[in-house]
Amino acid sequence: MVINTNIEAQTTANNLNVSQSMLAKSLSRLSSGSKIIVPSDDAAGLAVSSRLNSQIKRLDSALSNVINAVSFTQTQDGFMKTIDKAYRRMGELAILAQDTTKSDEDRALYNQEFQQLKSYVSETTKQDFNGVSLFSGATLDVTVDADGTTFSMVGINLGDPTYTSATNMGVDSWKLTEDAYMLSKDGYKANATTYKSSVDLWRSAAGTWSAANNGGTKFNSGSYISEDISTVDTSATSIAKDNFIAGAAISGGFKAEYDDNELEKTAHGLSTGDALSFHTSAPGGLSTTTTYYINKKDDDHITIHTTKADANAGINRVDLTRTGISAAKTNVASSVATVAVAQKDIITVTAGNHVGDTFTATVNGNSTAAIASTVGDNNTTATNLAAAINALAGVTAAAVGNVITITAATPGTPLTGATSVALANSDGGNNQVAAIQTGGAGASVANVAGSAAKFTKADHGLSVGDRVTITKNAPTAFTALDTYYVQSVSGNDFTLSATSGGAALAPTSAVANMEFTTDTVAGTASGTVGTPSGTVTATSHGLVNGDRISLNNAHGGKTAGAYFFVSRVDANSFKIYDTAVNARAGGATGLQTFNASGAVRFSLIDSDTSVAVQNKSDALKKGMYTTNNPVTTGEDTNAVLAKSGEVINISKATQDISSFATELDADYDNTNLKSVLSSQIALSLVKLAITQVATDRARLGAVQSRLNFTNEQLAVTKENLSAAISRIADVDVAEEATAYARYQILVQSGTEMLKQANQLPQSALQLLR
Repeated sequence: MVINTNIEAQTTANNLNVSQSMLAKSLSRLSSGSKIIVPSDDAAGLAVSSRLNSQIKRLDSALSNVINAVSFTQTQDGFMKTIDKAYRRMGELAILAQDTTKSDEDRALYNQEFQQLKSYVSETTKQDFNGVSLFSGATLDVTVDADGTTFSMVGINLGDPTYTSATNMGVDSWKLTEDAYMLSKDGYKANATTYKSSVDLWRSAAGTWSAANNGGTKFNSGSYISEDISTVDTSATSIAKDNFIAGAAISGGFKAEYDDNELEKTAHGLSTGDALSFHTSAPGGLSTTTTYYINKKDDDHITIHTTKADANAGINRVDLTRTGISAAKTNVASSVATVAVAQKDIITVTAGNHVGDTFTATVNGNSTAAIASTVGDNNTTATNLAAAINALAGVTAAAVGNVITITAATPGTPLTGATSVALANSDGGNNQVAAIQTGGAGASVANVAGSAAKFTKADHGLSVGDRVTITKNAPTAFTALDTYYVQSVSGNDFTLSATSGGAALAPTSAVANMEFTTDTVAGTASGTVGTPSGTVTATSHGLVNGDRISLNNAHGGKTAGAYFFVSRVDANSFKIYDTAVNARAGGATGLQTFNASGAVRFSLIDSDTSVAVQNKSDALKKGMYTTNNPVTTGEDTNAVLAKSGEVINISKATQDISSFATELDADYDNTNLKSVLSSQIALSLVKLAITQVATDRARLGAVQSRLNFTNEQLAVTKENLSAAISRIADVDVAEEATAYARYQILVQSGTEMLKQANQLPQSALQLLR
């Protein structure tokens, strides 16, 4: 017998705790109605019931979707019933109007109702259900189970040619000579075999395609690509030329030629007037969000224009610039050089050998004094004669040897009078004293320069050799967006030449607001004679690997106009190489060096970095027609087939389909009952529409039947799943009530027994008395 440890009490207390726990759990089951109160009650059952509960919730959503689809089709059918009645009444009116005993006035009355019914049917096409068009013909997917499985609910298209032909109100009508498909979405006609990619692809600057990032231009999965990608994307869909494609075809590999403001790609395949936009990135001066038009310069080069008219005319091409390099200048003034074409007369003195021979020169209508020849000295005679001519008004003469050149004293003023020499031969000899050459090989016309032509802009920042592009208000003798080179610089003035190092061009008109850009990088070469270097330091130079640049100023062993390729070191420095490949490698091979330090200036010529363009020519809009089946290619599964011989309606201005349809007369363009013939035409079209209504309603009924069965099946499935959950998780109240009573008695008896067990150590006191 012990006092400190009461094993009986501890055992009784443990039993009481178990009974209390079971009682609490039983109470929770009865109060919640669930057998599973905590996961430990039935871990597997909890998992199963949880999944089944989630499935039921999804079924509830699917049921809601199906019910909404039923409501949608019921609304459609409600309208189709009245459309059917309207067409039947239109047929009745057409028959009545064919009665030859009726006058045209009677037919006009029938026609009034006929036109109102046409208008009603046409207006019905605009109806919607909760913002979703009822009659656009779009296929709607309906969820049919808890896993998201769908079936396609084929739509009704009141824009179908069968309907629109019967209700036509002024649109050009055509009779098809072959099957055609009315498009349900916007897209384009493929100008060449096009591939729709199934994975993301990259195209390198060298034209290599890869399914892994090779540093080139990225083409997302689903892109339409006008190059053969089947070797790297074996699942790509090939779409033949002239077929419909739902997106613009993309062509990569276009390189920007900044010196000529052109894009270059070998055999680009584009035509003048084609519309395009840029994919992913655009050359400097252009945007990826803008549609441009091209002028085909040749098979390998195009220029970019903002309007189709400019592209067709080949004018106003877009100036290609590079951010960080190109500098724009505005309000540049040009002066006009005094440049004129003046007559130049030449007198060749061949004096005789006789003393006393004299001659008189007449120039520009004025005559000199008589000049005596110097015997045997033609040069002195020429000098004396030139001096005498110089004394005359308005002319200038200069003698070189025995040749005298005569021009107008004021540059730009021509000689107007004839030049002649009169001989006074005192000895009667026949020696020719002087010969005047006018015309033939001895006469010439020369440009006589006056004041120099120049451009003026404060702080223009140009140096000799820099390349500029005139972007606006080019003076006469210059062409906008052509490339010119700085020929000379004097303060705020500079002149331009057509070629590097060439003669200055003379503008023949003055402007005050010319604008130009220059793609010039000004930097510092770091080489020395003993240690040549190919590194150029230029703050924020903006160049990228592979750019081709030209040296504007001769420096450090390199001549002006020499071409190099850029290897970018960082934002403020770069190296120059002999080829783009070597520049991209950035090693020692092909590195070009300067053997002196000092200022160098480069012009950006073109870029080795390629861009991709989206060909947006031959756009096909929703409602247009194509003879190539877009359903089989998967490009437009909702396209509507119109068979050969059917009448369709589309404005000729919207699409000229004369290649596969015959244009019909005015009675088809606007169905009416004004005459017996037009009534017959209207009746034939209305009958086709009535047949189409019956067909569409039958299809609608089939869809409704499936929806009803789907709704019923979902309800049954939900019922069975609920029963399964109940068997797993719901408590059996009778069984649990019995257990609850048992645990309640055990708790009560356990409490009483614990009371007794706690009194057992007191018996030890009996031994101490």
